[in-house]
Amino acid sequence: MSIPNNDNTGGENPYVFAIEGTGDCDTATNSVTPVAGPAGTEVTITATSNNLNGATAAFNAAAAVTTQVSASQVTVIIPSGAVTGNLTTTNSQGCSASNAFVVYDDFVTGCEGGAVVSSLFISEVTDSNSGGLNYVEIYNPTASTINLSGYSLRVASNGAATYGGTFNLSGTIASHATFVVALGYDGSTACPVPGGNGSKAALVFAGGGVNFNSNQHDHIALFGPSGQIDSWGVFGVSSWAPGFIGTRGARFSRKPTATVPSVTYSNADWDIVDVPGTSCSANDYSSLGPYDFSKGTPPAITQQPVISAGCRAITITVAAQEGFTGSNPLAYQWFAVAPGATNWTQLTNSGVFSNVNGAILNISDISTLAGYQFYCQVRENTASCYTASNAVKLGPVTTVSWNGSTWTPSLPDATKVATINGVYNTSTSGSFSACSLTVASGTLTVNSGNYVSVTNDLTVNSGATMQVLDNASLVMVSNSGVVTNNGTMRMERESTPFLKFDYTYWSSPMTNAILGTTFTGWRTDYAFYFDTANFSDISPADGYDDNGNVWTTASGTLVKGRGYAVMGPTTAASYPISPTVAFSGTYNNGVISHPLQMSANAADNFDDFNLIGNPYPSALLANQFVSDNADISGTLYFWTHRTPIAPASGTNNFITSDYAMYT
Repeated sequence: MSIPNNDNTGGENPYVFAIEGTGDCDTATNSVTPVAGPAGTEVTITATSNNLNGATAAFNAAAAVTTQVSASQVTVIIPSGAVTGNLTTTNSQGCSASNAFVVYDDFVTGCEGGAVVSSLFISEVTDSNSGGLNYVEIYNPTASTINLSGYSLRVASNGAATYGGTFNLSGTIASHATFVVALGYDGSTACPVPGGNGSKAALVFAGGGVNFNSNQHDHIALFGPSGQIDSWGVFGVSSWAPGFIGTRGARFSRKPTATVPSVTYSNADWDIVDVPGTSCSANDYSSLGPYDFSKGTPPAITQQPVISAGCRAITITVAAQEGFTGSNPLAYQWFAVAPGATNWTQLTNSGVFSNVNGAILNISDISTLAGYQFYCQVRENTASCYTASNAVKLGPVTTVSWNGSTWTPSLPDATKVATINGVYNTSTSGSFSACSLTVASGTLTVNSGNYVSVTNDLTVNSGATMQVLDNASLVMVSNSGVVTNNGTMRMERESTPFLKFDYTYWSSPMTNAILGTTFTGWRTDYAFYFDTANFSDISPADGYDDNGNVWTTASGTLVKGRGYAVMGPTTAASYPISPTVAFSGTYNNGVISHPLQMSANAADNFDDFNLIGNPYPSALLANQFVSDNADISGTLYFWTHRTPIAPASGTNNFITSDYAMYT
């Protein structure tokens, strides 16, 4: 420290002092969301006082991976093996704050299998970080109520090899219930937290408190009428507790997997949680009373949740196997937590979620779910025997953009949302796939032999154009994909060569395509569709429509899935010709149903021909089409005029042999 002064003669301007010492941190507090979750959960920690610059985090002294979001916020991932306890955050100045966090792992009370335990044992021990209050929780795993007469707790202090205090128990402990005893509490210093005054205990003793001072670790034993039953701490050893809990303030919870009871103590049999600081307000006694215990085996997760690729509809898949192969099959329940939410929500089959009680969770639309986290309880006996999977988080959908010359930040694929801002031509820039596609400006041209594949939604904005040329394909993968046209959509098809007065078959790949404007220059006064219900080839069968009313004049909007016969232009200078037809409107997508009809001659089972057409802007798989339409014969007929017309009855008829058959 430097202090300027006006003593110019003594050479002591300024006065300089060297000051050193240890500073105290301001009170640091944080909020966390969510406040519970399984391994893999991303927890957001926000400083409500102090800061989180350079912060590290630990779950009960187990280091966790942190990501700096801002000076006042970090995220942390719950590590595998973490247990319920304190989430402690320490900033670069060494200032710490702790928050209680509940880790979901498993619940075994209702699990089947395993050995039968026939004796009481110690299930939990707590030590306050201020004052002498300790709780000892005893669990009865048997099927009968046990009278505690003849049972006692004995304490050996500071690593002594003899017991210095015996605390006789009284009362009863019900089957599969706990009995809580308070030691070291004389009622003079109550802590203002629930249970901080010994109220969690059925019996309270002034003596017997424990501590973890250096080389002064204590031991508690549970004795029954026939001798010692169980131990907490190593008898006769003055330094057995893990160093991370310091000298005071801890919670020891017996693991369901431990061998119980046991007079031989091991830290590995306990979930051990440090109670930080020296303020009694940090103590949390909420875990006392209920105890999750069974020697049965919960289900085992064999594959942690996996999110399928996609920008709209996705699945999350988990796999597991039974812990006990028997009467209770596996069951599933999925949970989710929204960004910033405190608690997890049990999902139901509603909204975008389905199969919430299956191994594969279906989400139909993730557009509003960025940042949501999910996990699954895999159960073997409803909610009383389960294992929690790890949590997985939905990230933001990846977007890519074409600026007229290049894709940024990466090439498109079926997992990314793509936007066209400029001219794109597949003949020079290539075919591509996208999860969803928006033509925001410019023109997207799909050239002959090329394709654009869109898994979900397609949008063409006002002023923009998308055109699919002859022998090119726009493949819409999902039936639920929405096609929105606020600009211009076109599709071109070049006719096969034909002669004057010939007909060709057509069907529209667009919604709202108009016959007259689509077939400009064609003889739309000779445009027809085939009305099967009017067709009657009465004996003797000759292939002709005896009533002459089967071909119905077509006009107006082209119907999805309907086939049309349209006469070509008759004013060309020479023939054959192959004109190009341009459809405009909105590209068709989804399941399109077109009613099939039976002929008017019910006696003939082989004359029920229907003229239909492909209503999509891409080719169809013929085998799949036949397979998906079980009511049709399985033969498809494709017609092109090849053979000269044959004057005869019903003069100048086309020849049926010009139909190519696909079976």
